[in-house]
Formats: sequence, structure tokens, C-alpha cells
Amino acid sequence: MKLRKTLHTVISSILIVALLAVIVAANLMLPKYDSVVSATLGDPGGVTIKLPDTYTDALDLQYNKADYTAEEMVAVEQALSEEIVGEGVILLKNEENLMPFAQDTTFSFFGRSSTKLMGNGWYDLMVQMGYPADPGTTLQSTFQAKGFGVNETLWNFYHSGNGSKYGLGVGSISYGDAEDFSINECPLDTIQAEAGLLESAKGTVPVFVWGRKVGEGRDMPRSMYNHTDIAQDQTKSYLEPDSVELELLTYLNDNFEDVVLHHTELCGVRRQRRLCERQPGLPPSQRHHDRL
Repeated sequence: MKLRKTLHTVISSILIVALLAVIVAANLMLPKYDSVVSATLGDPGGVTIKLPDTYTDALDLQYNKADYTAEEMVAVEQALSEEIVGEGVILLKNEENLMPFAQDTTFSFFGRSSTKLMGNGWYDLMVQMGYPADPGTTLQSTFQAKGFGVNETLWNFYHSGNGSKYGLGVGSISYGDAEDFSINECPLDTIQAEAGLLESAKGTVPVFVWGRKVGEGRDMPRSMYNHTDIAQDQTKSYLEPDSVELELLTYLNDNFEDVVLHHTELCGVRRQRRLCERQPGLPPSQRHHDRL
């Protein structure tokens, strides 16, 4: 009888702890998705306007009439989409047939964004709470599956070492209620202070993963006054590399023959873009590539 009572107490305690963990996780995650949860539970949202008793169908309450029909808007939007794509697509020349790289190539991934290609709120929450979590597809797992080598020393530095303390802000918070577009890349002097870290990249192809976050409810900032304390970066837009990133790119450019630049946006969308030759202040390299 005593054993049964003790077992019942242990099971009850475990269930209470598990319930508290679920409540804590829900309180952290649900505020970001309150509008989605409300809509799922049947809340129509928005503002309801009560019409006056004198309203009839004969009244024309459409004060702001569209200049285009729905069909005309489709054509205008299609033309604008084609214009945006046309301005953003860049053809690259594969000089000296450097790519594709041989399968015995080892890559060194630089940049905090290298460890995560896509936004994953649940993964971030589990990591913050100290629980093990699967980040999903990564550059490391993908390249190794294809037979390439990955610099494990550098990868672990960014994934779980001193480099893991850095990284992009979350961008739009709770669908635009607030924002954090800080870049916060790991500076070169921190990398240089890590014994043997840069030495581990010798004989490999460095890949700088240049990341940015996008999201719903907020435009990406045109200036960084609210997101950085570095004076020379405050007048830049979010889509420009800041001084910390440029310093690291310059170092790679000066110390390696071939440097790969990979551009990723953490919102389930990944693009690659020629950047190095566009930015003022970045010395020309022997060869810069933005695709593997």
C-alpha cells in the first residue's frame, strides 16, 4: 500500500512538471501567433461597423473607388513582378571552371548564419531552454551527404562555441508589434583569439554565409540607427554588409585564393547574390563566387 502511494506521488509530480513545462513553452510561443490562434478559434478579428437604421442598398458607401479592375490589377502586378526579378537576377561567369568543386574539397563555413539556413521558432525555443533539438537541414549535413568535407573545428565554434553567442536579431516580432534587426556578426578579433581556429581553415575553401532575416509585419530598415551602436554602420541599410562583416570578408579575401559568398535569408527563402564586387570599401579578390 505504501509503495503504491509513493508511486502515485512520483507519477503525479512528473505530470505536474511536464504540465508546467508545456505552460511555460506556450506562454513563450503563443504571443507571437496570437492572431493565428484567435482566427483558428473562430475570432473574425478586425473592427465591426454597425450600419445606421436608415441604410438601404441604394446608398453608395464605396467612397474610395479603385482605379483598376481586378483583371487590370493582375496584369499590373505581373509586370511589376517581372521587373523586380529582372533587376535582381545576375548571371555569373564560372572563371577557370572552378565550379563545381571536386568532392575531395573541404569547406570552412564562416559567419554565424552558416549554422542555420531556415527560421525555426521551436528549435530556437528548445535551445534557449537548454533542451536538445534537431535544427533540420544544415550546410554541414548537406555537404557531408554529398561527399564534401566540412571544417568541424570552425563549425563547432559557431554552433556551440564562443561564436554561438552572436547572430541576427529575430527581425519582425509578433507580426510587427516590435522589431530587432541587429546583425551582430562574430567579429574577426574574436575568431583570431580562438587558438587554432583560423589555422583549421588552411587548405580549405572558405565560405562566408551572409545572412539576413525577413518577416511579416515590418519592412526591413533603411537605416540601422536603432539596431547597432557602431557609428559607421548606423547610416547603412539592413541589406548592406556592416563593418564587422566587411572586415571578415577582407581578411578572407587577403588570405585565401578562392572565397565563396553565400547569401541566405532566414524566412524559408534562400537567394544567392553577387555582392563582393558591388560594395564600396571591399578590396577586389582574386576570385569571388556566390554559388557552390
